[in-house]
Amino acid sequence: LHRPRVLILDEPASGLDPLSRRDLRKTLQNLARDGATVFVSSHILSELAEMCSSICVMNQGRLLASGTAEEVRRTLGRAERRLTATLIGDAQAAATWLLQQDGVHNLSAEGRTLAFGFLGDDEAQADLLAGLVASGARVKALDEKSSSFEEILVDVAEGNRTDA
Repeated sequence: LHRPRVLILDEPASGLDPLSRRDLRKTLQNLARDGATVFVSSHILSELAEMCSSICVMNQGRLLASGTAEEVRRTLGRAERRLTATLIGDAQAAATWLLQQDGVHNLSAEGRTLAFGFLGDDEAQADLLAGLVASGARVKALDEKSSSFEEILVDVAEGNRTDA
């Protein structure tokens, strides 16, 4: 491939096997690093989130959000994280403490595992974990799952459907 200044691709990974997708992603990232502007249109949002420095989400010809992956999540109202804390010892005391914290909701407990929704940025999540440990909880692991771009796209598309 020559060194274009601008490259516009529509579904470039369509039909590619996983290794070829990885090679394509690396090639596009190298082109961008060398100063090229690369536009990629794709419905494989998880792949776009991995390879792009900036993302825009369009629906029905309207630009709904643009920016980094995290900025787009926040703009589209999906900054919520699902956190799962695995504890050593008393999970009930930790659950009680968590339920009193801002941004924590929908907590469920199963044995020594607490799963809950959390609305907050990275700093707030770090503060929450520090507070949980300071409250006496022995945290073995904390797992985070953010809304995927596929979930965001489905929400956007369903919200813009018109009833026939």
